[in-house]
Amino acid sequence: MTSKKPWVHFVGMCAPAVGGVAVMLKKQGWKVTGSDKDVYPPASVYLKQNNLKLQNGFDAGHITPKINLVILGGGAMIMDRNNPEVLESKRLGLKVLSWAKFLGDNLVKSNSIVVSGTYGKTTITAMLVKIFRDSGIDPSYEVAGFALDLVDTVYIGSSDYSIVEGDEHPAVLYFDEKSKFEYYKPKYLLLTSAKWDHFNVFPRKELYIERFIRLVKNVPEDGLIVACKKGENLEKIVKYSKSRVVYYHGNEYGGKLRVLGEYQRQNASGAFVMARELGISKSFISDSLASFKGVKRRLEIRLKTRSMVMVEDFAQHPFKISEVLKSLRKDFRSYKILLILDPFASILRSKTSLYLFRDAFNFADKVFIRKIKTSVKRKDRLTGPDMVKIFGDNSVYIPLDGELINNIQNETKKGKSVVLVCSSGDIESFVKSLINKLGKNAA
Repeated sequence: MTSKKPWVHFVGMCAPAVGGVAVMLKKQGWKVTGSDKDVYPPASVYLKQNNLKLQNGFDAGHITPKINLVILGGGAMIMDRNNPEVLESKRLGLKVLSWAKFLGDNLVKSNSIVVSGTYGKTTITAMLVKIFRDSGIDPSYEVAGFALDLVDTVYIGSSDYSIVEGDEHPAVLYFDEKSKFEYYKPKYLLLTSAKWDHFNVFPRKELYIERFIRLVKNVPEDGLIVACKKGENLEKIVKYSKSRVVYYHGNEYGGKLRVLGEYQRQNASGAFVMARELGISKSFISDSLASFKGVKRRLEIRLKTRSMVMVEDFAQHPFKISEVLKSLRKDFRSYKILLILDPFASILRSKTSLYLFRDAFNFADKVFIRKIKTSVKRKDRLTGPDMVKIFGDNSVYIPLDGELINNIQNETKKGKSVVLVCSSGDIESFVKSLINKLGKNAA
């Protein structure tokens, strides 16, 4: 008689890395179930491709005493601190873990490479994984995005290396307040920046910086920190390190890149320096970076015609949006840049942080603001006119998608254009409608 498969249930499974853990466990022979409230591509597609059924919405009825382990995704309790599945799991005495703790306990190896910082970490993590694999090393890894060179977002390899994207955000807000990267035990740490972010979680800059100081202190004496020389706040953070510190300046990698964006060269330089420090040859690194395909929703080209390029990016932080726009301005000097901003992240839906965007759109010719989500507290809630007042005369708020798409289509008919869609939320159906409309212009 065969023993039953162990059963794991995920609360908040529809995210790239959390879904990756689910897929990994399914491949290992676990029975895997999961639920989420916000279900959308590309994570939902990835789960479906791996025959994982996702229950839409949270319900105590999804939880039974037969479940061996409950893993919480990062968004499990953001919308509801009293998530019924979490409460029922606790009532039944089930083992409940954050996905970051599970990852730290089951994937991280003795030679743990952690990539962290306000921006760039997903791309650099994907670059490093590709470099290691192309050089014949089989690392375990976790990438919180869908890298076009990789099949899975989470994987356990045969070597004693792991490469993990380390986020400063709490593993599960209101349940596990440790930053995700605190579980990954870095021996080798790459830091891109520590520019204040996640204002709803870290209302003061010092609280944000403190998380990175704690991370740096955890790197052992025989470890290594590779830090971006231009990275905000990094010099004062790495002073707390007991390990060796090496800086990269953004020009160390001078080879070819097939991905868009000037700042991608800085990302490639960070990956280049870390890989060289760990003994990988320049030729392997250069060949690998030259063929790197990028990450979905990171300056991803979704449509290209003779006179128009449509690009999608995950950017929501003002600095990142500004950097994306600046890169596109350099790559497409004779094109006008039309930005479609989807205010999904909390930083874009709160009056207290809106002032940070005052100069974020200087490289855009026109900013189209999509309908604002309303999950923040009423007294701090934004309106379209609030945003237009801060963003400037070249911005317009259009809450109806059909009208917004028609406006974009009319603008692109006037001359060569780059259409940039910035969103960290569910925007795939909108993007497909936009592609369909703009594609007809070229027909």
